Amino acid sequence: MVSLCGAVYILIFMIHESLETDQPVLEKFLSGSVVIESIPKTDGNRFSATVSTDHEQLATFYTIQTEREKEALKEVEPGMSCHMTGDVRPAKHATIPNGFQYDQFLKSKGIDAIFLPQSIKNCTKKHSSSYYLQVIRQKGLKFLEDHVPKHSVGIVQALIFLIVS
Repeated sequence: MVSLCGAVYILIFMIHESLETDQPVLEKFLSGSVVIESIPKTDGNRFSATVSTDHEQLATFYTIQTEREKEALKEVEPGMSCHMTGDVRPAKHATIPNGFQYDQFLKSKGIDAIFLPQSIKNCTKKHSSSYYLQVIRQKGLKFLEDHVPKHSVGIVQALIFLIVS
């Protein structure tokens, strides 16, 4: 009887472990249309946003090449569809014990991998009401950025729009 209970316990444990392990994201090349899911951020020559394909969410980081391209990317809004070409990579695991687990952080946000595009082209608006509030929020943040002194714009944005970044 004890051995039967032990065998059942081991069987349940093995099934549980096999269901817990996610399939790892492999490095791959992506060229196609993606939808901007979050309010894009531009910091110097770095553009970042969460994008989605047909079957996955990706954290996107792009290095802006020219000032003209930077101005064009400032017009990108949540819900827009853009053609991007680049590499999809899994997030790196922490190398320091008890360090920040970036891959687990992304997983908790529903993001599957990191996308490093070499080009972003042909961004077009999709008429979808599901992104309406994000677009309004983005325009409000931009308005404050343009009309509030630089030394206090961050705190004003945080107080009005509850920004946590």
